[in-house]
Parts: sequence; C-alpha cells; structure tokens
Amino acid sequence: MRINFLKFLPFFLKIQNFFLKKFYKKNYENLTSDNNLKSRTFVTGKTIMQFNSEVKKEVAKIGEDANNILKKCIDNPEKVFDFIEKQNTLIIKMPIANKILFFINQQEGFITPQSGINALYLTFVINILSKKKVPLSLKTNEMFVMRNLPPNIYFLAHQFHLWYAFKKGLPGYDAKTQAKFKKIWKYEEEETIKNLSVDEIIALKDAISRDVQAIDFVKKFARDNVGTKQASDNLKNGKSVDL
Repeated sequence: MRINFLKFLPFFLKIQNFFLKKFYKKNYENLTSDNNLKSRTFVTGKTIMQFNSEVKKEVAKIGEDANNILKKCIDNPEKVFDFIEKQNTLIIKMPIANKILFFINQQEGFITPQSGINALYLTFVINILSKKKVPLSLKTNEMFVMRNLPPNIYFLAHQFHLWYAFKKGLPGYDAKTQAKFKKIWKYEEEETIKNLSVDEIIALKDAISRDVQAIDFVKKFARDNVGTKQASDNLKNGKSVDL
C-alpha cells in the first residue's frame, strides 16, 4: 500500500498558500461536493479554514462501523465481500487486474464510478476476463476489482473504509477530483498542482483526507484487532506473548 503522498503534503500546502495569497483577498465560501453534510470552507489570504463538524462526526461513525464489520471477518476476509455485495456494489475478480487497471490510472480494490472511455474499457475487459458479466457502458457504478488472490486483511480494511465513506456520501469522490488525485498520487506533477483552482484545491484536500483517514483506520484496526487475535492464538498454542 503506497503512502508516499504524505511526503508531498508540505509542498501541496505551500502551493495552496501561494495561490490564496496571490489571487484571493476576500473571504470565499464554498460548500463541499456533498450537499447533505454541513461542511463550510472559508478562503482567506492566509489559508483555508474548514468548519466541517458534521463530516468529522460522520468519519468517526464510519470508523466505528467499519471496525465492527471487519473484526467479525478477520478469520475469513471473504465475508467482507459478501457484505459489500449486499450493498449493491459489484465485486469483480479477474486475472492481471492490476495490469488492466493501470491503463485507466486505477489500482486494485475500490474503484469509484467511471465514465466515458474508461468505463467502456473497464466493462469490456470485465466481460472478457471475469466470470461476472456486465453491460458495455459509458458509465459504471462503484465496484471492487482485484485479482483472484486471497485477500489481505490490511489492504481490505483500507479499501473497505474508502468504499464505506463513499457510500455514506463523504466529499472527495467526484470523478474530476479523483482523476486529479490519482494523477498527482502517481506522478507527483508540480505543474498539475500549480494549475489548480481554489475549488479544485478544496476538493483535492477532501480526497486526500479520505485516504489519510483510511490509512489511520487500518493502523488502529490492526492494533486493536489483529494484534489481539495473534496474541490470543499464541496463548492457545502455548507461545509467549509480548505485553
């Protein structure tokens, strides 16, 4: 799981402040991409201030719910896919999924809704390589796409949190923002950042927040659940346990 975007954040904030100081002197109010959550953003000459108490509450609830769901599936991660499918999200497993997704700048796991040529390409390949068949389309719903391998609980926890936040309507998942986020994640292009508008900066901050929150969730989940299970297994097998 890549987390090298963290080293990029200081540069991102530097570019953000450059834009704000140069072009924006008046307060600018903007609602996030999710109209159901009360998240207001004010732009001043110094920085971006977000008052998003509702989003923070929802993130905490998402973490709690995700933990309760995943800890029941530690012994059998495949059960997580059963839960996801019951929420009307397609689970696609196929050979070389990682290589297939590379061409539309995606990675294995949770895939946000696609449109245009990306959607057409994805649905076409799914029909060739996967046992599940989908209509050829220029628009897809969210889905999970991965190789036919045993799921890793840590990877799955990260992707599950991203998916769950999407299903709960948190901001940062719109198509344009996700495309820019994945492009910067992959190439770390300074020119792309310099050409961002304030609206795009705010949206990109939402996308980064969702990923950071998912990573933080994985760390806590591993500490609270996986480590406890391993210690319990060691005790059952008569092995020592670090306290």
